[in-house]
Amino acid sequence: MIQGGDIINFDGTSGESIYGTHFEDEKFELSHSSEGLLSMVNEGCPNSNSSQFIITISAVTHLDNTNVVFGKVLKGMGVLLEVCEVQTVKDVPVKKIHIIDCGELKHDKNWGMEENDDTEDVFTPWPEDWDYSKNIERLNYRYIMDVIKRIKNSGNCYFSRKNYVDAGRKYKKGLRYYKWMITTVDVSESSNESILNIKATLLLNLAAVKLKQKSYREALKLCSEVKFN
Repeated sequence: MIQGGDIINFDGTSGESIYGTHFEDEKFELSHSSEGLLSMVNEGCPNSNSSQFIITISAVTHLDNTNVVFGKVLKGMGVLLEVCEVQTVKDVPVKKIHIIDCGELKHDKNWGMEENDDTEDVFTPWPEDWDYSKNIERLNYRYIMDVIKRIKNSGNCYFSRKNYVDAGRKYKKGLRYYKWMITTVDVSESSNESILNIKATLLLNLAAVKLKQKSYREALKLCSEVKFN
């Protein structure tokens, strides 16, 4: 799970609400039965909620009847899952994770999740958030393959500018769309050479990024995943 909301000490040891130091529990009707649920953090006793909260990454039903579920992640769950992969020491991330903007998103407004960097890539970072119905009535692998190629080309653009951070980000994004395609539409990896080739290209391009960043073990691991017909 991801924990946040300590607006006093910023380390998970304190908090304060608009109602005072603490406020009462509400109903315990909702179970912590899946990922992406928002729940209050308390001090281990009833009616001790403050400003701290958690976002579940998997089911944590042992919190039922003690912590109050009050919301659900609608978009961007992939970001949270990636954050959870960052190594921690005593529950503190080793790498800095920056939240660069926040605020209220209106239901009927564009949430601005699509890329907007003047490259071919105009798609959401995670395919699960992609509203493809705006562009096509029924998904097929050829359409998704074209999307993946555009994402790859965007990565190539960054690589040519020696911006290896964003190049790697785009190649990883392309691989996410690839894996999503395999599980979403009726297509087999082994039966289509172009599908295998695009995966191999993304892996090798990402390996090239890792070499530039002197992450040699990661580059070797990526190369070992490459398969050709």
